[in-house]
Amino acid sequence: MIESLREIWRFRELLWNITLREFTVRYRQTFLGAAWAVLQPLSLTLVFMFVSFLRPLPSDGKPYLIFGFGGMMQWTFFATSLNMAIPSLVANSSLVKKIYFPREVLPLSTILVTFVDFCISFVVLIGLILYYKYHVGTEIPFTPYLLLIPVIVAVQIILALGITFFFSAVNVTYRDVKYAVPLAMQLWMFASPVIYSASAVRDKSETLYKIYMLNPMAPIVTSYRTVLLDGRAPDFTYLGIAALVSVVACVLAYSYFKRVDSRFADIL
Repeated sequence: MIESLREIWRFRELLWNITLREFTVRYRQTFLGAAWAVLQPLSLTLVFMFVSFLRPLPSDGKPYLIFGFGGMMQWTFFATSLNMAIPSLVANSSLVKKIYFPREVLPLSTILVTFVDFCISFVVLIGLILYYKYHVGTEIPFTPYLLLIPVIVAVQIILALGITFFFSAVNVTYRDVKYAVPLAMQLWMFASPVIYSASAVRDKSETLYKIYMLNPMAPIVTSYRTVLLDGRAPDFTYLGIAALVSVVACVLAYSYFKRVDSRFADIL
């Protein structure tokens, strides 16, 4: 695996060029350009914000706009990464068949593009938080726990990479995967605390909450909100479990990916 990582480093210029191409192509000939990175999670947040007026959704006492947008922004990054990266080998089949390069460059470049979108959305979220803190008077403490955000982001990216490496390899042989992933992501979103608070699950049953938090995206999303909106330390037990699951999944999936990538050109 160390040699594979060194090979990716040797092809870093190719990774950069493909990432730049993917980002340019994604927003080429669009009127709003990169603003779509914000509009996608924001529009869904506004929909659920309207729903919360009809039937309140648990938001831990925080304004639903920043609570919902924070969760939806993270989920959009995760879901878009998988939806775009998993089909990337098939979508670039002509390139895969033409020249040799580390095949993992393709899904990696796609996730890097979606990470740029995430960063744009994150800046907007910070702006909303500052507005609610200083103009509305919402209690949102800024503490040193904010420094944990890169760690939480890293756990999320590792989890996305693990899922992507495995299913992008499987998708080369079984094209059903690209149809199954969007459905799975929709179901997974409602099984994660994206539009509601994880504390609502705990209020129902402590046992159910413990099972619920084994879903790695549950502690990841909750940790974002805890450090950003509450200024508290995340639950390191559940975040640690999510990190362990993500790392193990990524290592196993990458090993599988490298074991079968020599057949990609022949199958495609």
